Amino acid sequence: MLGKISYSLMIIGIAGILLSITLISDYSETIILVVMIFGIVMLSIGAFMKSFINQTRKINEKKDSQ
Repeated sequence: MLGKISYSLMIIGIAGILLSITLISDYSETIILVVMIFGIVMLSIGAFMKSFINQTRKINEKKDSQ
C-alpha cells in the first residue's frame, strides 16, 4: 500500500517538474516556481517514503532470521 503511494508521489513530482519546464515560455515566473517546488517536494516525499519502506523491510527480515 505505502509502496504504491510512494511511487505515485514520485510520478506526480516528476510530472510537476516536467510541466513546469513546458510552462516556461507561456506563464509567469511565479506559477512556474510554484509548480517546480510542488514537483520537487512530491518527488522527495515519495523517495523518502520508498527508502523508509525498504529500511523497515530490511529490519523486519533481520528480526525474522534471528
